[in-house]
Amino acid sequence: MAGDGNEASRLWRILRTTKQMCYDRGYELTEEECNISLADFKAAYVDESGAVYRQKLAFYARPTPDMQKKYTPLPRPGNPDPAPDIGTIHVDFSSQPSVGIKDLKAFAQLLNEKNYHTGIFVAQAAPTSSALKIIPSILPTVMEIFKEEDLLVNISRHELVPKHTLLSPEDKKRLLERYRLKETQLPRIRMDDPMARYLGLKRGQVVKIIRKSETAGSNTSAQPGIMDKRVGVLGGGQLGAMLVEAANQLRIPVNVLDVGHSSAKQVSSIGTHVEGSFKDREAIKRLAAISDVVTVEIEHVDTEILEEISGTVDVQPSWKTIRTIQDKYAQKQHLHGYGVATAQSVPLETASIEELKKASSILGLPVMLKSRREAYDGRGNFPVRTEGDFKPALEALGANKSLFAEKWANFRMELAVMVVKTKDGVLSFPTTETVHENSICKLTYTPARGVFDATNRKAQDLARKAVACFDGKGVFGVEMFLLDDDTLLVNEIAPRPHNSGHYTIEACRVSQYEAHLSAILDLPLRQEDLELREPAVMLNILGGEAKDSHLRIAEAALKDRWLKVHLYGKGQARKGRKMGHITVCAPTISEAERRIQPLIDLVDKGKPAQPYAPTKQPAKPTQPLVAIVMGSDSDLPKLASALQILHDFHIPYTTRITSAHRTPALLASYASSAASSGIRVVIAAAGGAAHLPGMFAAYTPLPVIGVPILPSVGDGMDSVLSILNMPRGVPVATVGLNNGVNAALLAVRILGAGDEGVRERYARYMRETEEAVREKDRRLVEVGAEEYLEGMGK
Repeated sequence: MAGDGNEASRLWRILRTTKQMCYDRGYELTEEECNISLADFKAAYVDESGAVYRQKLAFYARPTPDMQKKYTPLPRPGNPDPAPDIGTIHVDFSSQPSVGIKDLKAFAQLLNEKNYHTGIFVAQAAPTSSALKIIPSILPTVMEIFKEEDLLVNISRHELVPKHTLLSPEDKKRLLERYRLKETQLPRIRMDDPMARYLGLKRGQVVKIIRKSETAGSNTSAQPGIMDKRVGVLGGGQLGAMLVEAANQLRIPVNVLDVGHSSAKQVSSIGTHVEGSFKDREAIKRLAAISDVVTVEIEHVDTEILEEISGTVDVQPSWKTIRTIQDKYAQKQHLHGYGVATAQSVPLETASIEELKKASSILGLPVMLKSRREAYDGRGNFPVRTEGDFKPALEALGANKSLFAEKWANFRMELAVMVVKTKDGVLSFPTTETVHENSICKLTYTPARGVFDATNRKAQDLARKAVACFDGKGVFGVEMFLLDDDTLLVNEIAPRPHNSGHYTIEACRVSQYEAHLSAILDLPLRQEDLELREPAVMLNILGGEAKDSHLRIAEAALKDRWLKVHLYGKGQARKGRKMGHITVCAPTISEAERRIQPLIDLVDKGKPAQPYAPTKQPAKPTQPLVAIVMGSDSDLPKLASALQILHDFHIPYTTRITSAHRTPALLASYASSAASSGIRVVIAAAGGAAHLPGMFAAYTPLPVIGVPILPSVGDGMDSVLSILNMPRGVPVATVGLNNGVNAALLAVRILGAGDEGVRERYARYMRETEEAVREKDRRLVEVGAEEYLEGMGK
C-alpha cells in the first residue's frame, strides 16, 4: 500500500524522540543520529510509493562508561566488585496495527538470542492485556512498551519540564548522608510518570531535578518530586492536615508545630515536626529554623514572634496581615479604609452597660456584640435585640474585655469566596452559599443557590478587592452577607484556608490547599485552575452526645460512594466539635442536594428546634427569566421535564395558563407585557389546533419556543404543523411532540448567549451527556449485546 507524506513525517518524529530518549539515558548515540533530518529519513527508510519500512527503523546501542557507572551498585562484603546492571539496548518498531502475545514472544526471543539487556518495543497501539502478562517471564531482560503516540513529542524538551538527571549510587549515598535522610524519607515518583518512563527509571534510583527560576537562574533538587522548599505550619488541626495531604501529592515537606499527635502530624510522612503550642515563642523559633516558608492554619498566633522570625524565614501571609485580622474591629477599619463594604462598627472602651448603650444609640438596636480577639465558629458573638440583652451579652463576652458592637445586617443569605493572593495577582474560587447552625457552619452549596450571575460577579469582585488590601500571599476565606436588596457586605476574613472551601478538594481542578501552597511557594496558578468542575454540597460532621457519633455519620455516608468522607482523626467526639466533613459532587446542584439529604436528616435526628432558625435557602428569585405558558392545565404534566431542566440549570421561571381560544384577552395582555416584566424566553405548549405559540409570538418580540402536545385524538401531526407553519415575520421555534426537554434546553441556550454562567453550565451538561454515551458504548463493547440487553431488562 502506498504511504503518504504525513505518515513519513510522523514516524520521523517518533524515531527522533526514541533515539533522543536513548541518548538521554546514556547510550552511545551521536547527536547526528538523534537529530536526523526529514530528508535523510525519507532517503533511508521510505520507498518510492511513500511507505515507511518500519523494520528498518530498528536499532541498538551500548551504554556509555558514565551510564555504566550510574548503574553499578555500591560494593558490599559479598560483592566487592559489582558489575553494572545495564547492557546493550535494542529498539524495534512493530509493523502490525495490533500487538498480541505472539508479537511480544517473538521480541522477547530476539532479546534473549542476541543477549540484549533491554528492549524497547514501539507499537502502533497498546498491546492486549494478555500479551503484557509475558513481560515478567523474560526477567532479567528488561522489556519496555511504548505506543507510537507517546513518542510523537519529546516531553523532556518542553520548557515546563525541568531537567532530570539520574544520580549514581555513590551520589545517592552522599545525598542521604548530607541531609541525614533515610531512603524512605525521599519523595517518590510513580513508575508510570512520563519522565520516569522516558528515563527508564527503576525502584531505588534517585534523580536530580533542575528547574529554571525567574530570579535565580536555576535551582536544583536531588529528588524525584516537585519542590525542595520546606513549609512550616503553625497549628496541626484539620486545616493543617488537609494542607499536608495536598503537599504529599507534590512531595513538599511540611513541618507541623502543635502538641501531641495532631491531625496534621498523623498524615505527614516527609516533614520534621515540632512539639509544642503554636503560641509558644521558642517552639515557633525551632519551627522557623527548619523551614523555608512559615504559614498558619489558625490566625490566633503570636505575631510578635512572627515579626521577629520574618528576618530569617519567609512568613506568609505577612505578620502585619495576621495582626490586623486577629483584631476583628481593626480588620473592619482596615477594610473600610480601602473602600470595602462592611457593616458599621463601634468599639466599646470598656465592657460595660454604659458603653453598650452608647454604641446602641449610634447603631440602633438590634446590634451584634462581638469580641475583638480569639473569636471563631460563633464563639465571641452575642445578638443584642433589646436593652434586656445588655447584661447577658456582657456576662457572656465581658471576660474578653475588648469588645465592639456591629450594626445588625438583615441578610437573606451568607456567602463565602475563597481568594488566592499570589505574587502575580488576586484570584478567586466560585461563590459559595454557607448555612450556619448555632453560629457554626453546617452546610455549603456551590454554586450558591438562587443567586443571579450579576450578584455572583459582585461577590467575586468584592472578595478580591478585600484581600487585595492585605500584604502577603496565600489563601484567604472571605465571608459576606447578601442583603434583601442584593447589597453585599464583608463580614469577616480568615488569612488561611477555610471551612467554606472544603468543597474545592473534590469540586475544583485545584483545591484551596493546593492553591495555598502554590501561592506561598510561587508555583504556577491561573484563574481557570480554580473553576468549578461540578456543583457540590459540603456537610460538616460535628460531634454529638455519643463519643462515636461522628463515626456513625461516616459509616452511613459510605453507603453512597458519591459521598466523599473526610475524618480528622481527633479521637472521641465532643458536642459541637468539628470531627470531619462530607462532600458530594453531582452534575446539578439539585442532584447533589438529593444525595446529601439522607445525611442531613441523620445529623438532624433528635435535635431540638433552634431558637433562632438558621438561614435557609432563599425563595426562588421573584424575577423569572422564562415564561412557560399552556392552553390547559392538562398540558402541565407534559411540561414537567422542562420545569426540571430549568430548575437544574438554576433558571427562574413562571408558569401560566393562557388559552388562545378561551382567554384571548388575557393571552394578549400577558404576551404584550412579558418583555417589560423581565421575561427573556417563552415556552408555549399547545395541542389540537395549537394556536397558542403563534398567537403569543404575534404579541411579543421575545423568542417563543413551541411545544406541540399529543392530543387525545389523532397522532399530533396537526399540532406540529400548526406551530411549525407560521407566516413569515412571526417565527416560532418548534420542537417534537411532548418534547419539553428540548424546549427547556433551547431556552437555556438562548439565555446562555448573554450569560457566561449559564453558558458554562450548559457546556458542562454537554460534556456529561457525551461521557454518559461513551460509558454506554464502553459497556456494550465490554459485555456484548446479549448481556447489555439483559441489563436493560429486554
